[in-house]
Amino acid sequence: YHSGTGKLLWEVKVEASAHTSPITYLGRDGRQYVTVMAAGGGGFLGGGSSNTLVALPCRT
Repeated sequence: YHSGTGKLLWEVKVEASAHTSPITYLGRDGRQYVTVMAAGGGGFLGGGSSNTLVALPCRT
């Protein structure tokens, strides 16, 4: 979300719960990326099982 307007900036569907704090880093290509872990699954709610690190470039 945009910190000033509250507008949704982007969203993405992942294979399992993305329940970790996001991390940002500067890639070798000079772009900033936001990453989140989408892991686990199953449990009492069912759902998919995954062990994925999702990295998305920030838009400028």
